[in-house]
Amino acid sequence: MWFSNTNKSTMTPSLNRSVAIPNTNFKPAPYRAPQKFRQEKTSLPLPQIPLRLPARLNAEQTAKVLGFAEHDIPVLVCYNLLKPLGNPCQSSVKYFATCIIEQNAQNPNWLDKATDAIGNNWKIKNSNRKAAEVVSTITKPRPQRISQRAPIDIQADVMPEMAAQ
Repeated sequence: MWFSNTNKSTMTPSLNRSVAIPNTNFKPAPYRAPQKFRQEKTSLPLPQIPLRLPARLNAEQTAKVLGFAEHDIPVLVCYNLLKPLGNPCQSSVKYFATCIIEQNAQNPNWLDKATDAIGNNWKIKNSNRKAAEVVSTITKPRPQRISQRAPIDIQADVMPEMAAQ
């Protein structure tokens, strides 16, 4: 029974029971597969499989291999530092030979020429833009104030015969 005594004065339910309080810090043990299913870690390194690039690269891939920005590739083509495969028209996608690109990436002299060509291209573009800004400010007529404008003869514009008289 859940009464502690049969005495009437103590005929109250027992409140001294221990109540299970959940442990909030409990973390279950990580799952370990049975021994027969476990794979043992090997100390031997995995064989290194070389990454093989495709035989031809587009401009984006070429830029990544060479370490340049994608918008620099047309500049290198313009300076004849890169030659696209075949004879592509101006608006077509240009492809480059991977073997040539890898050789260029390993050649410090070629990288120096390419970096100088890109720097020279930006130098020319910036000087042309600054020159165009200067010319536009020189040749642009400034608006005159209304009081400084020449008076307009309305009759001469409307009736040229009367203005001649």
